[in-house]
Amino acid sequence: MKLLKKLAFVGMLCVPFLLPQAAHAKPARCDITNKYDNARYQGPCDFRSSKGGSFALDVPDAAAEKLGTMFPISVEITSPGRGLLGIYKWSEPIRRDPKQTACWVNESYRICVY
Repeated sequence: MKLLKKLAFVGMLCVPFLLPQAAHAKPARCDITNKYDNARYQGPCDFRSSKGGSFALDVPDAAAEKLGTMFPISVEITSPGRGLLGIYKWSEPIRRDPKQTACWVNESYRICVY
């Protein structure tokens, strides 16, 4: 029994070093428009970057409710200037706005992060 307790303790110590480290959220300013509902949120958001330029955003609950969108949302970069917008369990293509590179657009959303 003592051996099992020791192995469990050693395992607990090792797990944090074996798991990938999640990116810490950084405060940012977002301008998000849900084109279907003609809803817009401009204000603070949490920005989490990941490899290849991909990122995830979270907004205050009241903003998510106003936009009629579940958060967090993510943009997974698939090639330069192109990506997939992910919301809950679905995704759709999105592209970087060539005139405003802080923005990503598609038929449903315009997402700008500053």
